Amino acid sequence: MNFAEKLQTIAENEQKVYDAGLRYGVLSDRIRRWNSITDNGVRTNYENAFYGHSWNDDTFDPTCHIAPAVATRMFSYSKITDLQALLSRCGVTLDFSYTTNAEYAFHNSAITRVGVIDTANFLSVGNIFNGAKNLTTIDKLMLPYRSRSFTAGTFAGCGKLTNVVFEKQAPVYENEITDYYGNAYLNVTNLSPESMVSFISCLYDAIGNGKSGYAYTIKFSDACWAALNAAIAAPDGCDTWQDYVYGLGYNV
Repeated sequence: MNFAEKLQTIAENEQKVYDAGLRYGVLSDRIRRWNSITDNGVRTNYENAFYGHSWNDDTFDPTCHIAPAVATRMFSYSKITDLQALLSRCGVTLDFSYTTNAEYAFHNSAITRVGVIDTANFLSVGNIFNGAKNLTTIDKLMLPYRSRSFTAGTFAGCGKLTNVVFEKQAPVYENEITDYYGNAYLNVTNLSPESMVSFISCLYDAIGNGKSGYAYTIKFSDACWAALNAAIAAPDGCDTWQDYVYGLGYNV
């Protein structure tokens, strides 16, 4: 290596050290910022935590796992888009399994996708997705093993919602996936046949378990029922999925 090459190598190494220091400084600032936001990772009350337009794909870059006990309006009006992709990119998780209140958590946000929503300790599934007009995908919505009812507002305004994997936690009873009056409000027009089947698979067999049956109503849109019947054959030799659900003891 001649002298000029040696000088070039030294300059390149110095640049690498400078760049690394710059990145470390930025990372340190980010860590300090999120330690402040999350009380060093032990915060549990996230009411309004990421509320508003200032939270977007650039500003939401957590360094800590997030496990809210209270998630009321947590992401309302935020400009975050694919929430799950951002969390994965940052190497952190958002754990709702400890959450008791998530009213309007995603209300009027720009969020298109959320990950696993475990409703085990929710007092009510309530209005969690109310007004989430850009939401297309819920990776998994884990239904509770105690009575935690949907309401008319749970999916209100979710006109783009297409993909949801529903998962039940046994034992599951009718009023855990319906409201107080027995109505399951899933009257959205874009729900995929696979998503409908995953929800129907969570239904409690009202007749088979000694119930009188037909006290509860499953409300999918006509377009969704038509798409399901066209895509997937109804089980148990039924002509339509409506017949199958009716046979379980539900109005449709």
